[in-house]
Amino acid sequence: MGRTDYENWLKEAEWDLETAKILNKQKHYNAAAFYAQQAAEKLLKTALLYKNESAWGHSVRELVIRWGKCSEIDISELL
Repeated sequence: MGRTDYENWLKEAEWDLETAKILNKQKHYNAAAFYAQQAAEKLLKTALLYKNESAWGHSVRELVIRWGKCSEIDISELL
């Protein structure tokens, strides 16, 4: 995967986060939560791809764990 792969994931994450904010302001909380989860998932995939790691799966928790392992960052508070 090349540079554009993680850049595309980042753009998608930013779009999802903006959508979540708009939906939250409109009190569409279920949809806002969905887009917030999507933003988190895509941001983590961006970070993994940037580190040349596999960016598969949909579990934010599992993506955080994989990010912690490849970046050597303490993720205990996130879990």
